[in-house]
Amino acid sequence: MTRLFPAVALATLFASTAVLAGDAPVAADNEASGGQSRKGGIENELGLLAAGRQFLEENAKKEGVVTTPSGLQYQVIEEGSGESPGPADTVTVNYRGTLVDGTEFDSSAKHGGPATFKLDAVIKGWSEGLQLMKEGGKSKLFIPQQLAYGQRGPLAHRALIFDVELISVGEPEAGSTE
Repeated sequence: MTRLFPAVALATLFASTAVLAGDAPVAADNEASGGQSRKGGIENELGLLAAGRQFLEENAKKEGVVTTPSGLQYQVIEEGSGESPGPADTVTVNYRGTLVDGTEFDSSAKHGGPATFKLDAVIKGWSEGLQLMKEGGKSKLFIPQQLAYGQRGPLAHRALIFDVELISVGEPEAGSTE
């Protein structure tokens, strides 16, 4: 059954107002350690950025991978035949999100089935990538950190990979069993 997900359930997809306003908490120096934890944090952040860049550089060379001017990479797995969403449309999707090392961090299956949300309420890479799809299509989105979470949140500084199936464009019908 298709269901609308509250913002909490799709927290890994939504760019929160705190992040957009710059009010989101960031790792602070640990005064007791003389700032050593922040130094290690910066080294970790740089490592995540480098790993993401390296992955995307290699990925861009693979057959079937397309890179857009923004840096988003996508690979069409199965062409759809329906409508393509616009930037403010509501979509219903199945998805699986992984880090570049293959570690899954979220999926619609974990939340009980397809997710429905507005494209103007998700990370830039999702919005751009889904607008390139048609209903019924399946694609793999390779999202650079600047189109994902940038410098904020638990997925900061990371390139992300999403397997996405665009089920429908528009509000789901009441009682739909997609």
